[in-house]
Amino acid sequence: MEVNRLPIQFIWKGKDKVKRLSPVSDIDKGGLKAPHVESIIKSQRIMCCKKFADDQQSNWKIILSHYLKNVGSKLLLRCVFDLKKLPINLPIYYEECLQCFAEYSCASKITEQHFVKKYTIQ
Repeated sequence: MEVNRLPIQFIWKGKDKVKRLSPVSDIDKGGLKAPHVESIIKSQRIMCCKKFADDQQSNWKIILSHYLKNVGSKLLLRCVFDLKKLPINLPIYYEECLQCFAEYSCASKITEQHFVKKYTIQ
């Protein structure tokens, strides 16, 4: 992701001189304790989905509910889904949110583990 590359290019004025994760490491391990921007962005996208799923009323939830009404709205977040296969058109931000949520949600990991256990040839 470009946003992770920018601080490194600034610090070393050009090409990487260390591994990309080195600046993110703790100071006692030789790093700069710099934020890992990609992880921060992904966690914010996932938090958007988690906030959408809670029962607190908010105007922005009406907008997202409108886009998701044909695929189950909040129920979608309790399922394993492939965003590319859903018959919906989302704004880019919501698409990124749902993609991150699908990638890191517990539902997808549990189903994957169940599938591997159930169908592994021994």
